[in-house]
Amino acid sequence: MWLIKHSDPEPIAEEYSPDNLTPHQLSQQLARDLEDVERLFNMTSDPDLIDAYIFERAALMARLRYLLNSQRSAGGKDQSHPIAPSPQTVR
Repeated sequence: MWLIKHSDPEPIAEEYSPDNLTPHQLSQQLARDLEDVERLFNMTSDPDLIDAYIFERAALMARLRYLLNSQRSAGGKDQSHPIAPSPQTVR
């Protein structure tokens, strides 16, 4: 998750590149990042960080929706396991 990797010079596009991860791996990474954002959101009281975590969650959800929609439109092979975060992640 890029919000807490202040010393990481790599662009975020590299981390989420479909070339580096399979769709399943990418969805798992996005779900982990969502859990991290929610955990950090619950731990902070700084208004600026709260805003940042809200926007980060929205961005991660948008990436997840895009991945799901692109897999569906491409006729993904594994339709029995849709790419989505665990029910505990989405609130």
